[in-house]
Amino acid sequence: MTSTNPPITKPTSAGSGGSGAGVVIVGGGHNGLICATYLAKAGLAVTVIEARPSLGGNAATETALDGARFNICNCDHTMIRSTPIAEELSLASFGLKYVDSHLSQVNVHWDGGPAWFLFHDLERTVEGLKQTYPAEAENYRRYVKAALPIVKTVLDVANATPTPGSIATKVARRPAGATSILRWSKKSVGDVMRSFFDAEQLRGPAVTTGPVVWGLSPEFAGTGLGAMTYALRHEVLSGRPVGGSGALPDALEAAFVAAGGKVLCNGAAPAGDARWLNDREWALDLRQPLAAGQRCALKPAAGF
Repeated sequence: MTSTNPPITKPTSAGSGGSGAGVVIVGGGHNGLICATYLAKAGLAVTVIEARPSLGGNAATETALDGARFNICNCDHTMIRSTPIAEELSLASFGLKYVDSHLSQVNVHWDGGPAWFLFHDLERTVEGLKQTYPAEAENYRRYVKAALPIVKTVLDVANATPTPGSIATKVARRPAGATSILRWSKKSVGDVMRSFFDAEQLRGPAVTTGPVVWGLSPEFAGTGLGAMTYALRHEVLSGRPVGGSGALPDALEAAFVAAGGKVLCNGAAPAGDARWLNDREWALDLRQPLAAGQRCALKPAAGF
């Protein structure tokens, strides 16, 4: 995109008197809202632009069918409970409350066979497998022993300050996990699961909650880390937000607005300049008046 308008100014803080937003977050899902809230609390003027009428994305809870409430996607929250985000952003004070889910998953195979239960407690899960798939009980224990170092390394890195030095330090402290990450990441999730389990009833659920959700075949090389899904639930206690999954983005929106953030829904976008600065950076000039109904266009490939 080309433009004859003057260059976009650098981000301004909320208290600097700048007329435009210092930061624009395109997309009001829970990840965008988390980023926006941290920036707003740090003193920047932040605007979140969302194409839908309300925020939340796949984490939202919608009302339909004469008042029935349903979650757009999964209601079980796991990864965010492995982080200090809720505490750092004081989300409890904005209404977020979790009910712990010690039963993480009920797995029913499409070709029959008994259901098996994935509990947060490893021993309880193994004892259950002894009743339903006895040949797989010790295989499951072997799987968790191999997968937990990966899970712990991934969580350490995910919660580290995103600098090469801090990430390298975290990885160096867990050499077994780092080695396994490299090995599993080159394989398909199907290959990884077959190396532990014989029954499709044990392999299948890891596929359906991993690469299939991402739109990839379980035989696609590079999806192997999706196999850590069971072990993750033994390391992190899943929880369900009171009121549905949307309680998380609702609390984030309230915290964001309380920190001085601004929300523009229904595809609101600038009427002025919107352009690519280079191959990966895209900018909006919010010095121009805002007009509802315009959509933001991004290069999807630029994010990968």
